[in-house]
Amino acid sequence: MRGKLRTETLTSVIDPARAFEDEVHVEITNDSLQIHGTDTSLVGWVDVSLATDAFEAFRGSLDGVALNLKRISRLIRHLDADATPSVTIDPDAQRVSVSSAGLSYTDSLVLPESVPEVWDDQPSDWSVEVVVQGDALNPAVELADDITSHMTFGFHHDAQVSYVSAAGDTDSLQLEFGTGQVMSPPTEEVIVEYPLDKLVNIQSAIPDDSMVSLAFGNDSTLRIHYEFADGAGETVFRLLPVV
Repeated sequence: MRGKLRTETLTSVIDPARAFEDEVHVEITNDSLQIHGTDTSLVGWVDVSLATDAFEAFRGSLDGVALNLKRISRLIRHLDADATPSVTIDPDAQRVSVSSAGLSYTDSLVLPESVPEVWDDQPSDWSVEVVVQGDALNPAVELADDITSHMTFGFHHDAQVSYVSAAGDTDSLQLEFGTGQVMSPPTEEVIVEYPLDKLVNIQSAIPDDSMVSLAFGNDSTLRIHYEFADGAGETVFRLLPVV
């Protein structure tokens, strides 16, 4: 497989893909690039997809392989945002390479069986869906990280208000969302907790200017979804609740 795409687009793919771990699963069809990453504790996972139409040039397909994105991510940081680096994945040679303007990097592929994976695409009981700007949770997540190890996502049925909150030994915080941001308000009270360390990783990977859907419900996974590359790309995070 060989493709060329803008640095900005490649960054939008790699940053969320390695939100949990550097090693990820990759599959490429004639229609799309798909990356799946899973936290080693199997608490959270992410799926990133990009239509091949978003590439400047593209050829080839690829059955499941695994890559380490850490150093590739570092390389991309040195490229101009408008550059169009070339990415080649050669399963026969067990190599991945990235090159742009005379700078190139090559690394070995990773054994797929050594990379954790959770494939759970079953619908969950998402009784609440909130649509917010990508940076809306930044202050709450950052402050909560100093308070506790988990964050509560909730919905007050009487007030028809959705919120996130965190409480420590002596302090607490709460961020409420406007009624216009809540899609199809539920008929019941919702209170569910998610691990904050994973939320910190997720939030740091979300573009500030994206529109993000947060879907959750009592005892359900948290689903965080947004699009990028003018709708050609899609990122979906899923996070198990704290038991």
